[in-house]
Amino acid sequence: MKIIEYYLNLKPNIMMSFGFILIIFIGFLGEYFSWARIPYQPLSNIIGGIIFITGWLFHKHCHSFHKKAHLRSDQIKSIIKSGPFAIIRHPMYLSLILMYLGVSMTWGIIWMFIPFIVFSSFIIIIAIREETYLLNELGSEYKDYIDEVSWRFIPKLF
Repeated sequence: MKIIEYYLNLKPNIMMSFGFILIIFIGFLGEYFSWARIPYQPLSNIIGGIIFITGWLFHKHCHSFHKKAHLRSDQIKSIIKSGPFAIIRHPMYLSLILMYLGVSMTWGIIWMFIPFIVFSSFIIIIAIREETYLLNELGSEYKDYIDEVSWRFIPKLF
């Protein structure tokens, strides 16, 4: 459990880089050992590429509104309420989940979906912990933001 706690407290860019490295490493292992592939290739690979590019472009778009998004929660001192942050509270985390999914689908090794699920779960845990921290740190300002923007990742769903 200490390893997971340590991982969850890393800077977001280091944490997400680790996730990509592990997913890609499993992809190489899958190629080397000829592990099972997802069905409907090459269509699923193309869709995965589109999902990855969409996630990357969305990440860049979000970053244009929140230049300090790669800071840890304890370094955040203000709330961004414009652009995609006016629609969902964690658009950059959503973009990372999309990129993880896109890489996994593009490569096409079934086993790559295990780290995709694990790291996506970590992202959700991080977002929830970040919200708790920001509620304690910024108080009513962040509570008002939660009331205004009620969706964490996907409007009308989650």
